[in-house]
Amino acid sequence: MASRGYFVNRFATLTDDFVLRNFDLRWMIEVKGDSMKQNKLIIRVKRTELINVLDELANLGSDKLSTNSQKFLNEFIQKMKSCILPLNECAPDRYILYLDAGSLQRYNKRKQQLSQRLASELTKYILANGYTTRRSLEVGFALANHEVSSPSNNASEAWMEIHCEFSHEDSQLSPGELKSTLYQEHNDEHFAPQTSNRPHEDNPAEEEPSTYLSSIGDVYNADKNIEGTDSDGTASIPSTNILASLITAKETHHLTKPKTSIGRREENDIVVSDLTISRNHAEIIADAGKFILKDLSSKNGTYLNGKRIEVAEIKNNDIISLDRAGKISFRFEMAEQYAVISSENFLEHFNRGLALRREKRWDSAAKEFLEAIRLGDKSARPYFNIAVIKFHQGDYEQSIENFQKGLAIEPDNVSAHADLGKVYQITEQWEKAIEHLQKALELKPNHEAAKRRLSRIEEVYEIYRDVGSQLSKQKSESQEIEVKSSPVEPRLHRDETPSIEDEFSFDLMVGAEVQRRLMPEIPKFPELDIAAYTIPARGVSGDYYDFVPLDGQKLWLAIADVSGKSIGGAILMSEARSILRANIKHGLPLEAVISQVNNTIYEDTASDKFITMFVGTLDIQNKTFEYCNAGHNPTTLYHSQSQQLRTLDVGGPAAGILPDAPYETARVNLESGDALMFYTDGITEAMNDAEELFGEERLHKLFAQNASLEAQQIIEAINNQVKEFSAGDFEDDATLLVVKVKK
Repeated sequence: MASRGYFVNRFATLTDDFVLRNFDLRWMIEVKGDSMKQNKLIIRVKRTELINVLDELANLGSDKLSTNSQKFLNEFIQKMKSCILPLNECAPDRYILYLDAGSLQRYNKRKQQLSQRLASELTKYILANGYTTRRSLEVGFALANHEVSSPSNNASEAWMEIHCEFSHEDSQLSPGELKSTLYQEHNDEHFAPQTSNRPHEDNPAEEEPSTYLSSIGDVYNADKNIEGTDSDGTASIPSTNILASLITAKETHHLTKPKTSIGRREENDIVVSDLTISRNHAEIIADAGKFILKDLSSKNGTYLNGKRIEVAEIKNNDIISLDRAGKISFRFEMAEQYAVISSENFLEHFNRGLALRREKRWDSAAKEFLEAIRLGDKSARPYFNIAVIKFHQGDYEQSIENFQKGLAIEPDNVSAHADLGKVYQITEQWEKAIEHLQKALELKPNHEAAKRRLSRIEEVYEIYRDVGSQLSKQKSESQEIEVKSSPVEPRLHRDETPSIEDEFSFDLMVGAEVQRRLMPEIPKFPELDIAAYTIPARGVSGDYYDFVPLDGQKLWLAIADVSGKSIGGAILMSEARSILRANIKHGLPLEAVISQVNNTIYEDTASDKFITMFVGTLDIQNKTFEYCNAGHNPTTLYHSQSQQLRTLDVGGPAAGILPDAPYETARVNLESGDALMFYTDGITEAMNDAEELFGEERLHKLFAQNASLEAQQIIEAINNQVKEFSAGDFEDDATLLVVKVKK
């Protein structure tokens, strides 16, 4: 029997009050063989009611919907439920909102987040009403190509349509695909026919196939007329069938296909525009609920939790890096369809949230804490837990907001003040950071974390104020005007807003002064020849090196590259230096020292902040060198006897990327005439006009050719070649450190 569709009027089952107030509901069935299969519901919604809900959902700073919006969504599901056939055990799982052009433009920049949140809210209400869906909910927006008349015949009221579609077990749909059916309509001018992706048996000549659903990565392209709508008006729905996500501090990449490619080529699913990344670098394969990371013979390797891999299984919250240092890294997060537990007891929801938080299932835990609040938990605990979750997710604005909500209820919570101070430190809101850290110490004077953070901030903040005072004085003298602001905190409290140039110059001056104070003098040992040189790329360097003589016959040394410059980078550099020096002087093993730096940086900084470092202890008397490489460019050892080079790469990931990351040490023997070359990636990543990198091969060759010279001469030879190669234009800070064992 031919497949044929019909609209069946169900207005008689709805009260007049309901129809006139919010909805006009119809359903559709498809007759196939001897059975009936429901395919679609079309719901007419009063525009003002729908836009109010969408506006609230689009405001992602609001975690809890208002009572009116909750009532609207619940009523929507209840009325939809009344029109689901008894034979249909599942609710619709595809929802297309047909909006006018103005409304589409209204949500243009937030459509992806809005789709995901609306899908989440609908899922919650569907489950609460005893239904499930055969697939994860998909919500999309399309341009309405016709006006929807008011069922109450009130011309002043604007209405919109929501098409709710069912998937069936025999649909045979691939992930990210949506099959739509051409339905015949019976004398109803308000509904526009939908096209199909399969020939219509009754009238194939009239069929115009179209793709109804595309993945999130394809929906918001430049070739769209209005975002979410193709140029011909066909609906494009962002798929919520997300398998997993790769998350950085700045963006999230959703994995929606069985295989996701990563690399520099534009054809990749995830494009990383960095010359250190191979054109086809790596891929992630989704297979039977597992995810496999595969390196595609990349030049610089693919790393999982700091270890180089060829093929490896990825677990939730693993860190994937496309370079040794971890500078280009993603946190892997598996998608989770989660509905809050069925309980009216807020304590059960809170305890469930704690369990999920311990498993690092952040979104699911947050849902339970929000449900606990909704059900009447008046304590500060849910807010503090949500704040911590948002911190781990990198949503610092929401983290601050929830800490503030919790402190309004429990103003003397020590940990909350200390943690909020940390978030303010990370977001470089220095005065607020100091305020909350001081409050934590006032409540608990021996709070070590607050004490450490406050010490680091105040150390750099003192420089901050000194530089600001100097800058104010210089401007006052040059412009011969009275500076209205306080000389102690010139930038924070100036009456006039500083220019971008002033802000940039000020930050560079602060960073440069911190660097000047932290850089050590080169130690003098009769058995060693040492030289060092730093070329800052933009006035201040994020590179750092250090020396600490130990017991007269040992020299501890380090070279590091700190992510971020100016004030934030300066604090990071200062904190790392303090930890390194304190622990080395106490005789702790190198791997323990690096581990402590790693965990402290991980706890105290943003997810995009880290330090690559190479630390070693040179035993002058026994001529040995023990080292640990934390994601840094490997130090190069030149053996004078064999005239061979050796790279020193044993260690672990960059500090601050992974908590409790494992680190290893290694030891090499030295001979008279041997030379060690330490460097940062500003050397190897120097670029010429043809966008060619200087690279390790050139550097190693140059080092070997000049290794018989004195340390300072080696540095000058390399520096001259790099400057000639790059025309003196460095994209990143470049540091060279050479240590020779004298003959």
